[in-house]
Amino acid sequence: MSDLSSPHPSSNRRILRFALVGAGMLLQPCWIFAGGSGLSGLAEAEVQRRQTLIQDATGRIQEGHLLLEHEKFAEAVTAFSEAYSSLPEAPLTESARDAAREGFAAASVARARELAKEARYAEANQLLDAVLAPGMYPGYEAAVEFRKQLADPDRYPPALTPQHIEATQQVTHWLTMAQSHFELGDYDAANQDYLKVLRIDPTNTAARRGMEVVEQKKAEYYASARDQTRATMLNQVNRKWEDGIPPDLATTTALEQGRIASLKTEETRRDLLVQKLRTLVIPSVDFQGASLEEIMEFLRVRSRDVDPEGRGVDFILDVPLEIASRPIDLNVSNIPMDQLVRYIAEQAGARYRVEPFAVKITSLSEQSSEILTKRYKVPPNFIETSATDDAATSGNVDPFATNTTPAGGLTIRRLSAKEFLEGRGVTFPDGSGASYTAVTNQLIVRNTAANLEIVDMLVEQAAAASPKQARITVRMVEVDQTNMQEMGFDWLMGAFNVPGSDALYMSGGTAGNAEASGSPTENFPMSYPGGTGVAVGVNPMTAGLRSSGEIVGRPKLNDLLGENISPPVVNSRSPGTFALTGMLTDPQFQMVIRSLNQRKG
Repeated sequence: MSDLSSPHPSSNRRILRFALVGAGMLLQPCWIFAGGSGLSGLAEAEVQRRQTLIQDATGRIQEGHLLLEHEKFAEAVTAFSEAYSSLPEAPLTESARDAAREGFAAASVARARELAKEARYAEANQLLDAVLAPGMYPGYEAAVEFRKQLADPDRYPPALTPQHIEATQQVTHWLTMAQSHFELGDYDAANQDYLKVLRIDPTNTAARRGMEVVEQKKAEYYASARDQTRATMLNQVNRKWEDGIPPDLATTTALEQGRIASLKTEETRRDLLVQKLRTLVIPSVDFQGASLEEIMEFLRVRSRDVDPEGRGVDFILDVPLEIASRPIDLNVSNIPMDQLVRYIAEQAGARYRVEPFAVKITSLSEQSSEILTKRYKVPPNFIETSATDDAATSGNVDPFATNTTPAGGLTIRRLSAKEFLEGRGVTFPDGSGASYTAVTNQLIVRNTAANLEIVDMLVEQAAAASPKQARITVRMVEVDQTNMQEMGFDWLMGAFNVPGSDALYMSGGTAGNAEASGSPTENFPMSYPGGTGVAVGVNPMTAGLRSSGEIVGRPKLNDLLGENISPPVVNSRSPGTFALTGMLTDPQFQMVIRSLNQRKG
């Protein structure tokens, strides 16, 4: 008999056909018996019950074969078992019972193989025992053969458990995931997958080999990263030696002008508005109980009338209602607009501030935190030097530092612009500051409007003060001393033959056209005998020696280096202090040491 764990479709159809034929044979005698003998309703009910059992069993057998085809072996075993147990033992139901038994045996063997793959050997043996039971199918060949296979330890290890199979499946899954992550270049995720494998199977070699390959790939990356980082750092060091190319003068000038223009744009607008307020003159003003709002509107309109450009001045009113509605009486003529605004603000109990685009009227009690920048042209003596105590002016004094200040004295130094203004009541909040340029006498202050008003007052007071004059008398005494020190060697050398040659001679040179005719003996003490007046050696080797007589009166380095000088004459040579003469030598020579040590003052 063939293996019924996977039943052949033709076998299933054959078994089903036998079951249907058996059911028909069982029903036919019942109807004949009921119709021929005319039994009572009890017999008819029994016939109907048996007919229902046959139909139900036939349906379950069909269902079991369908489950076998879909490899749902556990459900097929249940279907065949229920069909077999529901049919009574009778000759007419024998074929249907055989079909149910055949299906039960085939489904049980197939289910036993599934259980054996899951290492559920006990359950597999129970199914085989049920098939080979004396009342079922004792000689079923597939069940007998599979029982022998279950007893083979090489085919089905006895130590295999369902937990081991589940762990093996998990290991296979995570190894597959690790390989996939590795192929995608996600080395960290691959390492995590290999670690999951090792947590399940601590001695898994594939996981360790996989981690080794991952680390090798990471090592390749780190090697390239090290090379890149090393090259980057070396370039950072090399960049320090780079001599940057400076921009040309036109570019530098344009950049500087743009920077200055951007910094001064706001200040320039404010200065232009201040200048406009000073130059615009209102011919006549007559306010009788006018409110501040009405006056501001009047000034806005009149400024456009008197402005040659027709733009006028804008005003912003930022005061409480009681100040804005306060009546003002004022009657003036031919007054500059800045003075008119000041008079109006004083009568209204307010203050005004010139901003880049408008004049803002605020209350006296308003404490504006806006930082403004203002430039002042101050007198030269605006910030004077002052005697200060270093201990008082220093910030955090180190109590353990060595005292290097002379005892009992004050240090005279120039105060900074900020220190000078702070000493006169000007406060400097965060973001404010002051700087003073002594060359241009320009004071730049960044502060609030209230503090700038104090600076305005200080600058006005300094400008109104009479200038100070100082008379300085200077007497200069010049002490000069010229030190002249010289030491040189003056040589004469006669002719001599070159060693190894009888036709080649060498000697000293000539004095050139700068020396007078003849060879004055006063410069060289030894001469040839006979009153010839010719010095021993004759030919000079140091005729161009610059002696002290040549450089006297030439203090400039260019004069000493050859600018506008003539070759030295013999008479300019310094006196000799020692002489050495070789008269009977080859060659004849004469050497004179010339030295000089003089001071002049």
